[in-house]
Amino acid sequence: MYSRNPHGSQNMRFGNFELVIIRESTFKIDGGIIFGMVPKIEWSKRYHPDSENRIKAACNLLLIKTEQGCVLIQTGLGERWEDKERSQGA
Repeated sequence: MYSRNPHGSQNMRFGNFELVIIRESTFKIDGGIIFGMVPKIEWSKRYHPDSENRIKAACNLLLIKTEQGCVLIQTGLGERWEDKERSQGA
């Protein structure tokens, strides 16, 4: 079951575990890269590209709360961005 906390994050419960999805950041990326062979006419119904064909994407953290403590999972985007990707709003 999902719920939203006062900070806008999503919470979910699995037994004694509470999962909290935390929005770290947003960025823009070319929609064609994300959807590949899916025609733009299809994916643009839900994800509206800007004038440069970019859509909004997000980096999320996962916080797992247990009776023993908390674990924060953050995979990040890494440092392997090319100059072109950096200039596109990453």
